[in-house]
Amino acid sequence: MNKKFIQIISTILAAIMLMTSFGVTVSAEEAVTLEGNVGEDIVLTQEDVEQAPEYLSYQNGSGYPKMSVGKAPDGMEKVAENDKYILYVNKSNCFFCVEEKATGYRLYSNPPEDIKINQSGQTTNNLKSQLVVGTAVPSAKSTKNRPSFTFAVKPGTFTVEEIENGVKFVYTSSEEIGIMHFYYAPLDEKGKRITAEEVEITMEEVANYDYACIRSEEIKETVVDFSVPLYVTIDENGLVARVPTAEIEESGTLEKMIEATNAANVNKDVKYAQNVQKVKTKQDEMNEKAWAKGETPMQLPTPTPPVYSEPPTKEDLNLVYSIQLLPFMGTVIGDGDGYMVVPDGSGSVIGFTNESKISTTYHARLAGGDATKSQDEVINVHESLLLPVVGIKGYDYGFIAIAEEGIGNAWADAAYCGQTADCNRTYFQFDLRYTDVFMIGDTGNGWGTQDVAVYQSGDIDLDALSVRYMFVGAEENDYVGMARTYREYLIALDGFREEVPEEAPFFLSLQGAVRVKRSVLGIPVIITETYTTNKQALDIIDELNTNNIGSLYLILNGWSDSEIRGKVQTGFDPISKIGGKKGLKAISEAIAKYNDKVFLNIDNVYYRKGGNGFSLEWDSARNINAVSADIFYYRRNVFLKDASRGIEKLVSPTKIAETLNKTTTAIMKFDQSMGISLSKATTTLYNDFGNAKNPGNARDDMRTYIDTALRDLSSKISILGSGTLGSYLGQVTATINTPMTNTGFMIALESIPFYQIVLHGYVPYATKPLNQYGNHTEMFLKAIETGSYLYYALMGGNPSIIKDTEHDELYSPDYSYWLPILLEEQKQIAELHALVGTATISAHENLEDGAVTTYDNGVKVVVNYSKKDTLTYSGKSVEPMSYVIIEGGK
Repeated sequence: MNKKFIQIISTILAAIMLMTSFGVTVSAEEAVTLEGNVGEDIVLTQEDVEQAPEYLSYQNGSGYPKMSVGKAPDGMEKVAENDKYILYVNKSNCFFCVEEKATGYRLYSNPPEDIKINQSGQTTNNLKSQLVVGTAVPSAKSTKNRPSFTFAVKPGTFTVEEIENGVKFVYTSSEEIGIMHFYYAPLDEKGKRITAEEVEITMEEVANYDYACIRSEEIKETVVDFSVPLYVTIDENGLVARVPTAEIEESGTLEKMIEATNAANVNKDVKYAQNVQKVKTKQDEMNEKAWAKGETPMQLPTPTPPVYSEPPTKEDLNLVYSIQLLPFMGTVIGDGDGYMVVPDGSGSVIGFTNESKISTTYHARLAGGDATKSQDEVINVHESLLLPVVGIKGYDYGFIAIAEEGIGNAWADAAYCGQTADCNRTYFQFDLRYTDVFMIGDTGNGWGTQDVAVYQSGDIDLDALSVRYMFVGAEENDYVGMARTYREYLIALDGFREEVPEEAPFFLSLQGAVRVKRSVLGIPVIITETYTTNKQALDIIDELNTNNIGSLYLILNGWSDSEIRGKVQTGFDPISKIGGKKGLKAISEAIAKYNDKVFLNIDNVYYRKGGNGFSLEWDSARNINAVSADIFYYRRNVFLKDASRGIEKLVSPTKIAETLNKTTTAIMKFDQSMGISLSKATTTLYNDFGNAKNPGNARDDMRTYIDTALRDLSSKISILGSGTLGSYLGQVTATINTPMTNTGFMIALESIPFYQIVLHGYVPYATKPLNQYGNHTEMFLKAIETGSYLYYALMGGNPSIIKDTEHDELYSPDYSYWLPILLEEQKQIAELHALVGTATISAHENLEDGAVTTYDNGVKVVVNYSKKDTLTYSGKSVEPMSYVIIEGGK
């Protein structure tokens, strides 16, 4: 090996840490210039490349080597640049990439065409597409996924336009349609053509029956089937891909279809007029002959009027129903040690390889399922996706993608190497319109039933959909680095504020009263049953503070008469049976004495009874059939609807902000020190297809309404969220019901505390009720591992009264039983809080039977989940089902 080559290879190895898995391909055809911290450029000849290590030739998933900063990739040109990034575009195929100037790392919209990737079926065209557009013809009940490469780039029906800070692509699907053209000549009084001159006339002229069609001709015209724009721009925080839905065109074909239908109807008019004229002429001749003979003429039948075709509507078009946005952006080729992150529950890691080899890709809706969608049974309970962010850890660096607009309509998708192609990818898909399936027929015995698909037509409700892509540097290229990047994004975007209390908070909800069915003298009646009186709540407050509980965050459920009766809350109506206003005032004074916090729960999303200005018929959300959506409970043993527990409705999204403001205003008028707890509004999104009183709303509209209301209320009152969506995190004081694990999909490699890593040190977050877990100790250890605070849902009265009621979800709620347990657990949480309260999580590692969490002040927490084996970590022994804290690395 010659001396020159040895020097080259040595320099390359020195620069290897700067190489990226998302750069451009080394070509064996040409000399390639590489840059690193080496002081000078290195030029490799074709011979050098052939002898160089295999990571330079893009094999075994090793990625794209980094090229010279500022040098456009082959076939691309620079269209935008700022202090941090450069955007390059290939105007012949719509490929683009963004380059981080400080490192030279590049993120590509599609894998370069000279990279050989094994794939199957439709993936071949998807690999070359920036959009995959889902279309449907509602009248035909048909759907189809259309890659932009197939319908626009390959046939050349696309445009590329440079704009400020970026580029605009327009992808157009064209369709050839036959339009009938008719040529007419004037008629004389007997219906004969006067001349052979060809003229085109209007329908009004034809209606006068003075013209005859002398010739018809079908002319093929190319018209727009649909057209979708894509704006790609760079700013100081990365790259943004955006589709404004107002610019999506779907009407071009409709106009031509209407024109063709009208032309056909004109032809029917002409032929009918000719037939009428012929009959009239023949009748006149027969009349003259009959009268001449003194006979009664025979009457000819009148020609049958034509049957006209109805002009088509939007339901007869290819309507845009969904868009996969940049489904191969940042794709990593081949298997290896990298992984993808999706926000399933607390967070999930999906490896680049998967031993189970399951064929199902990851596809889950942000903010959970849609309650207005029909559901006859619930078999699987999924953790919600609370954060609109996905990411990929490449071999040298990674990136995150954040859904910025259209969050409520978005799905997170991921596929690992070998599922659809030999590459790893994660992206967002957005619903623009919806479909649902309803069962018709005799649903009682299952015979004669049929599933009928219903498609949404009309205009697109969503204003825009967009995704931001941000780099995660090599020094923090893991899910913790992704979480930190997203947290910094939230801080800059929302003023994501630090709310960590001095003492470790303990979250406790107490159920006040409920309405239950009881038998009185053999007659079933509905009565108000007391679970926890205000006096019992006062005793609990005193007892917990006497035992140094720390900072008590008390949530009062079942305090409002409207709430327990199933009405929408619009005011302040405490239940007198548990203590009324006087009892609440005493609780408020006790809370103030101990410097604790109290929150009155508001459930202004679900309701089952009209009143307070709300009608079950007119103020509830409607499904795609424009019918008020019924919300059922489901039996846990057979997963089917349990109609015996009653049917609930959903408040129309346009009304939720109104109820929040009314109730909050009334509470503040009573006591300004009280906060509000939102049990449903911060975690629930659904569609409303509207009625004559309330306009329809997409899920993302609902998110916007609630976000606006929370921003206004958060400046006036403390808000406690529940399972809080990422959009609202900047507005809440704290959040409870935080998912502690992922759903457990087979595609997931492991569960990670991504949600908790984002929040720690800024927004206090607590577990789901620990008393309701089957494995209580394991969930407490999860709280220790993830830096979560504790949450219990209890009652001060006799828990046996829950038996045989519909409130059996409040299981194991006995305060007296849990008191010594929660006091000991809170003591341990307080010790950890004293060490890491305001710190952020800087590292996290899942072990075989445990986990290690590291904070930015050096504190480590090692948890052992094994029930029998001792865990040894960094010289420390961790007993089964326990943990140790290592302070400052000691």
